[in-house]
Amino acid sequence: MSDIKLYDLKNNKQIKKCNVLDVKQMIEKHLKDVFKIDLLAKELKLEENSNDAISYLGLDENMQLVIIEYRYGKFGSLTKKGLFYIDYIKDHISRFKMIANDYKKGIADAINYNARLLVFCDDANSYDHYAIKQLPYTIELIQIHLYDGYVAFEKVYQSKNIDHSLLKFNLKALPYYDLYKYISDYVLSLGDEVIETANNNFVYFRKINTFAYMIFEKEIKLSILLDGKYVSYNISDADAFDKIVNMVEKSYDEC
Repeated sequence: MSDIKLYDLKNNKQIKKCNVLDVKQMIEKHLKDVFKIDLLAKELKLEENSNDAISYLGLDENMQLVIIEYRYGKFGSLTKKGLFYIDYIKDHISRFKMIANDYKKGIADAINYNARLLVFCDDANSYDHYAIKQLPYTIELIQIHLYDGYVAFEKVYQSKNIDHSLLKFNLKALPYYDLYKYISDYVLSLGDEVIETANNNFVYFRKINTFAYMIFEKEIKLSILLDGKYVSYNISDADAFDKIVNMVEKSYDEC
């Protein structure tokens, strides 16, 4: 279990941990501003007469569906339920296309329906990490730390599954595939919490939010998030990337 202590340096005192009555409501309030996730549905029943319901279904900034669930205490079957929901979406894509179009007309065909599972918890341990590591899904475990007047979200573990199947082309067939690998390996090395995802013509890198992405044209265009805005660089070779690695690191640190 992670043990984060928060101090108020100005007043030279420790800020005490506390509890809130409705964690789900608190998370819902911050889905957009902190996690860059738009809420599509909540308490979404899978079948009319079923008790199974997705707590929150969202759409992230990379146009990927997100299943959002919560676990209270040290143990629970929430991850298994989440995996069931992932497979359910794959088997009922037409239903989820309707949900997407109800949210915003015309976006259904642009969405990645290989949903990722985002699990919030108030405690996590090595057994959680081990279980997630074995699974061929994109799963992220975020621990909530509540303090008097403050909340901290800590990504404590994630799967490292990288799926390029939704790209509209074969990365390995690109003439600059080695350059892509050079950039990808470096960005992923910045921290264990960095994950690589892909959709359409884009490859994204994110921690909790996306801090960099690549577009593949005549050369690689790398966009990095700096001071709240994406700045794009044309990368023709490794030397061109090496010249901006400090900006990539800055983006990683700020995100």
